[in-house]
Amino acid sequence: MIMKTNVYLATVLGLAFLGHAQAQTIDTTGETDSNNQGTMQVMSSYDLFQTFVAPSGYSKLSTLRFTTVGGTGTGEVQIRVFDTATNTFLPAVYTQTFNPATTSALTFQPNVSLDASKTYAVYWRATGGGSYTLNAIWTPSTFMYADGVLGYVATSSGTVTTDATGDYELYLLFGNDTYIIVKKGPDAANTRLALASSAAAVRSQLNAREAGLTAALGHDSDEFGRNDVSLSFVGRYTALSDAGGEGAGALVAAYRVTQNIRLGAFVDHAPLRDGATGIRQGDAEPTLGGFAVYEQNKDRTGFRARIAAARGHGRITATRDASLADTEAGSGKAGVNAYAVSAEAGYGVRIAPSMVALPYVGLRYTDIDRKGYAETGSDAVTRPLTYADYGQKLTTALGGVRLFAEIGGRISGFVDLGAEYDVKTKMDAYSGTSAITDLETFSVSSDSHRNRLRASASAGFAYRVAAAQSISAQVAVRGQAYAADPAVSTMVKYSVGF
Repeated sequence: MIMKTNVYLATVLGLAFLGHAQAQTIDTTGETDSNNQGTMQVMSSYDLFQTFVAPSGYSKLSTLRFTTVGGTGTGEVQIRVFDTATNTFLPAVYTQTFNPATTSALTFQPNVSLDASKTYAVYWRATGGGSYTLNAIWTPSTFMYADGVLGYVATSSGTVTTDATGDYELYLLFGNDTYIIVKKGPDAANTRLALASSAAAVRSQLNAREAGLTAALGHDSDEFGRNDVSLSFVGRYTALSDAGGEGAGALVAAYRVTQNIRLGAFVDHAPLRDGATGIRQGDAEPTLGGFAVYEQNKDRTGFRARIAAARGHGRITATRDASLADTEAGSGKAGVNAYAVSAEAGYGVRIAPSMVALPYVGLRYTDIDRKGYAETGSDAVTRPLTYADYGQKLTTALGGVRLFAEIGGRISGFVDLGAEYDVKTKMDAYSGTSAITDLETFSVSSDSHRNRLRASASAGFAYRVAAAQSISAQVAVRGQAYAADPAVSTMVKYSVGF
């Protein structure tokens, strides 16, 4: 005779459920395993635990658990699954024999394959001799569901005990028993593809930052009055085909220390904007910079040298593409730090009465770094990702020739033809960690497209409005280290001297 009191069973096939049998006494004397293909009429020796409908996508009946509390003799528990459509038991019988005096828990792993949307019932019975009690597992039981990810079942009170990722949905509430459908987590392969897309989008934004910072290094103001002060008001737009564009306004101030030397500073500010897919970028702070220029002669002949530096701190909001199946639109904010310095030297030679050619060489260093961050979790983002720092560093040698010409009257112009070569480069992998199964870590290479040698060109004109006042405009086209298309910058400037 075997007493069964408050016996609970937990099972998963994509769903987990809890139920109980009323306390009763069963005489197991002489029972045999003769019901392998039994119908409803021959199930009197089994207790019905609960019926369920197998949900789509979860086709395995996995771990079932009991606990035992003391007893004598030899105990045995059998588990069977009944197909209500065919009115038959599935062939397998899952049996465990145990010693009640030494066994505190029983775990079944039947691994039965089920058909989605069909109705099944789970039956069980206790056989063998002796006297013992089977009780519920009041703490969560672990199980493995269809995609092999470890999860937890509900507690007997009907609440849900989740792991850190909260990967559960309420499927059906039935009295004091709770059915739980366990959501399959995000797909690792598709998430990896989405990360490759995100890496390309973020990289394009780093390219845009580098292009904007390089353009800012060229800020200057050289219309001076009797007080040796010059101010320029600049409107700038820098565009890359894969990252949209960045519009900015700048204020440039310079002081003429001597007839040959001027020192200056600038403030360059870009407003918030949307960029590449899933990226919103804007400057939390304006870009700040300074420069120093030495010119041997005012007409640009002779030796000329210039140094400049700029620093910017911005931010991006990145949202993962969730167009692929079983992916999540994780989103987070990250800071972007940008630094650049440049040095250039050249020597101007008059090649015509109204034209000067100035060959030059230089070196530029840029460092653009998107800081690491974590996505924000939500009901829609159950597996937020964490990202490591991601940046690019370029040490670039440059050279070329500029032609300055007095076109006539108050108009002058220039043309600059040059080339750049990256002496040293470093592009981080787009990497991080996640709680997605088979994607605990990820690393996407970002160095697939690299142009170490590339061309640059610019042209512009200036119109002298009055003494110590001018309006100028220019267009610059420059190849990018990590993009197939060049960066195009346009600039309009009004300068006045005091």
